[in-house]
Amino acid sequence: MTDETEDEGQETPPRRDTEAFLQWLEKVPDPVQRYSLATSELQKHQETVQRLSSLRAEALADASEEDSISALARRLGVSRQRAHQLVTETRSKRKKDKPAVTRGAPAKRQKGKKDN
Repeated sequence: MTDETEDEGQETPPRRDTEAFLQWLEKVPDPVQRYSLATSELQKHQETVQRLSSLRAEALADASEEDSISALARRLGVSRQRAHQLVTETRSKRKKDKPAVTRGAPAKRQKGKKDN
């Protein structure tokens, strides 16, 4: 064994430096450990990708309040259809996440109708 790789006690480099982490991971001698570490890291990155996708869609929806979807699509280099899809999905999600607010007086009962 060389000094470059150590057993499980080796400290991993900061995750911000993805290339350094991948270089370190490629040198982990135990293939089962390397597999487990790669799987764990992959799950973290997939969660990050999902969060980034949501943030991007929310930013586009926010920007669409100030500018047309067509203009935004041209500026951002995406198709108008894709921009529209992202904005529509984000607005729909925002409506779902908003608590329902009831307005006005309660409905009146009709004469002659009884509640069961």
